[in-house]
Amino acid sequence: MTSRARPSLRALGRPGPLAVTVLIMLPVLTFSVPALAGHPFISADNLIQNFPLRVLVARNLEHGHLPLWNPYIWSGTALLGGLNAGALYPGTLLFTVLPAQAAFVVNEIAVYVVAAIGLYVFLRRSSLSVGAAFLGSLSFTVGGFMSAQLVHIDLVQGASLVPWMLVALQRMAVPRTASPPGAAKPAPAARWPTVLLGVCIGLLVLTGSPEALIDDSILVAIYGGWLIWRHRSGRILVQMAMAAAAAMLLTAIQWLPGLAFAAHSQRSASSYAFFTSGSFSPKLTALTGMPYLLGSYGRFGLPPYHGQYNLAEVTSYVGILPVCAAFAMLTGPWRARRASEGLGVWYVIIAVGLILSFGGYTPLGHLLVHIPIYGQQRLQNRNLVAVDLGLAVLFAYWVDGVRQRTRTDAGPAHPSRAERAAALLPVVCTICLVGALVASPVILSQELGSPVPPGSFHRLEAYLGVGLVVAVAGGLLAAGWDRIPRRNLLQAVLVLVAVDLAIFSANEFWLTAPPRPALTDATGMATAVAAQTGSTGRFAIYDPDQSDTAALDDLGQPDLNILRSLSSVQGYGSVVSGDYDRATGSHQQSDLSVAALAGSTFDDLNLTTLVTRPGYFTEPPGSTTAPTGPVPQTVPGGGQHAWYVGSPRRLTAVSVQVRGDPGCPLSPGGLGLALLTANGGTRPAPPLTPVANGPGTAAVALDGSTAAVGIVVANGSSCPLTVDSASVTTAGSGVLLLAGPLQGAVTAPKWQFVETLGSFAVFHNTGARGRFWVTAADGGPAPAASVRVTADPLTGNQTVVVTTPRPARVVRSVATAPGWSATVRATQPAGASRRVAVPSSGALVQSVPVPAGTSTVTWSYRPASVTVGAVISLAGAAALAALGLAWTIRRPVGRARRRRRAGGVGRTER
Repeated sequence: MTSRARPSLRALGRPGPLAVTVLIMLPVLTFSVPALAGHPFISADNLIQNFPLRVLVARNLEHGHLPLWNPYIWSGTALLGGLNAGALYPGTLLFTVLPAQAAFVVNEIAVYVVAAIGLYVFLRRSSLSVGAAFLGSLSFTVGGFMSAQLVHIDLVQGASLVPWMLVALQRMAVPRTASPPGAAKPAPAARWPTVLLGVCIGLLVLTGSPEALIDDSILVAIYGGWLIWRHRSGRILVQMAMAAAAAMLLTAIQWLPGLAFAAHSQRSASSYAFFTSGSFSPKLTALTGMPYLLGSYGRFGLPPYHGQYNLAEVTSYVGILPVCAAFAMLTGPWRARRASEGLGVWYVIIAVGLILSFGGYTPLGHLLVHIPIYGQQRLQNRNLVAVDLGLAVLFAYWVDGVRQRTRTDAGPAHPSRAERAAALLPVVCTICLVGALVASPVILSQELGSPVPPGSFHRLEAYLGVGLVVAVAGGLLAAGWDRIPRRNLLQAVLVLVAVDLAIFSANEFWLTAPPRPALTDATGMATAVAAQTGSTGRFAIYDPDQSDTAALDDLGQPDLNILRSLSSVQGYGSVVSGDYDRATGSHQQSDLSVAALAGSTFDDLNLTTLVTRPGYFTEPPGSTTAPTGPVPQTVPGGGQHAWYVGSPRRLTAVSVQVRGDPGCPLSPGGLGLALLTANGGTRPAPPLTPVANGPGTAAVALDGSTAAVGIVVANGSSCPLTVDSASVTTAGSGVLLLAGPLQGAVTAPKWQFVETLGSFAVFHNTGARGRFWVTAADGGPAPAASVRVTADPLTGNQTVVVTTPRPARVVRSVATAPGWSATVRATQPAGASRRVAVPSSGALVQSVPVPAGTSTVTWSYRPASVTVGAVISLAGAAALAALGLAWTIRRPVGRARRRRRAGGVGRTER
């Protein structure tokens, strides 16, 4: 990027070791000290997804299994192909040799050490001073994307590799060494940049984050393309292609199963709305000047952020000074340096990152959605990594530039008026925004997409005041650096950056993580759920509002259930089988389809335990929050219907709105009432007051002496009747309308109330089908068959012995997925084994035909994509090893030949 000689890695300057030490020790202390004190920073998606998935990978590897299948979520799903586990990432292998929490903390430390040292090396090799390189690296690593996205370790693992890819590309641009006298040809270019780039691309694939792979590759491609254009060097393009090809060959075992799974996942039919979800609103660029302008994560009394998506996904803050510096460097005094150092490419990277982050907020969104692979991702805001990196690099150049300009022979010693104005522009905008927010908090916060509750705005005042002081200090420093003695300039910048980033980081979400009993294999609530579910059933949590995430963690919400080897019909991840998601609605966290719950879908999936909040069964009278209001229920003559209250309550009255059939009069006293008790029984209650055949209210007063979990209305006449609504009066909560979203779906006698766990209620499904059952091959009545089961809980492979009097189908309560097959061996009468492909679509669960008699059926999971990917990876590794060996042998031979030629020329001349 410059004509000046680049320092080698061993010549980083005398203060360099101190800078490197600080960059290493900062993440080491940040993560290790709290972990040793019992407060590991494992929260949000890391807690409920990344951590348990990596624990499962380690279990498989320890037992000698490839991590192919996850039997614990979504009734069984791909583990390697699901990508989120990062199953083959080197950091994941640490889980096999270290305690799980320690392994995760080491992975976190590695992310920030790799990122910090990588960017520091890149900036030093760009001929920047130690201080400038240190500050640029610190801003990128501690601020913005890298800090906010720590809750997605796969994302920051990918981002940490980007600086090293830039180092490789930067070295590729160095011309070949001039030929020594008498040499036949120029000395070859170094091969390590190609190897380094290939390793980084391969690791990027193995992180398991499609967004990281796509977004980081765009950033690197822009920089590489600029180098090719600037140096007019096709050699750089060839080296980039070789590195990418080698990386894709070696990692085929990961990306081929990932693509195969994505092809039948919910992303295979992604819409424009899906693609643009999480797009970064241009209005929220205001947060690049003050990140908690619209609320925070609730730390230090700040009000919570209620805006677009969530705060982590819209955070891009590397400090106010880098933003001011980037604006200042657009002015005339920096023109020569921008040209000589090629700084324009970083403005292009920032601009492209912003445009891609805006996603659906720009007309380009309608074009980008049609790009293969890119158009199947969501959360375009994650392109903000390019913005943060670009600002950090420009900041490092600015620090070096202004320090040089303080010398009389190194350019203008004072900022120009345009430069001062440009540097102050972000600060002025921030001041105006804060002023507008103070003057009209409701209007401005709503305009920016995060309505701050009027009563809580005063909680922002202290932060806004401190933030303004930092912003003004940053603007004044950027515009008036010439007023600071040269010997103190670097210290002043360092102090301001440290204070700014400290305030930002102190409010970050991942710092709020308390000691988590959820990280262990047992908590009180999770143990109770496991005891109810058993080793053969599955559980689900219905709590779409998620008003208490800590309680959900203690319950062991998916994917935390993996830590207890407990199976669930739900899951949490970026990809799920599209057929399964459409049938169950279980992709959203702690949610599922109520319609499917009311039918037999979850019976086939062996859902035995449902955990939910009692509030999903009731609504206050006149409530407008119920999606459909009370659902009328028809009670046939001589029949009955039950309504759950949700948890044991003492009832003082019951009232129902009843419509009879005018052509069939109701008999007096025909409406019976019983109370469902917490032990699963019923208690008779006085009959409901009869009504006429038309619409009317039937009611009865109760003494409230018995705690009930629900009511049963019995129709004692031969005429059907319709109950339009039912309500109860409770001793503690007043009148409750039995009209919550679970009414009609979770009802007795199929669903039996079991117990309360904290604020949750537990129900048992008596209709669950079990792990296996047998159906008739021709669709008729099921034969009287027996099934004996053996199982491997890790791989999902299972063997059953089935005895049936006639040909039948044995059904396994495991979700269908490509790659499953079964071997059927008839043992009585003896017969040959045959391999049967298990249908991967058209049915929710797996089934295979068996003949009459006794057969042994063994299921196995061997996806073709894994086999092909493994073959490609092994072949690629062998080819690259052969090339490396040939190069190793050829190199000394070539040196000896050049020495002989040089010696021959010398003798001739003498």
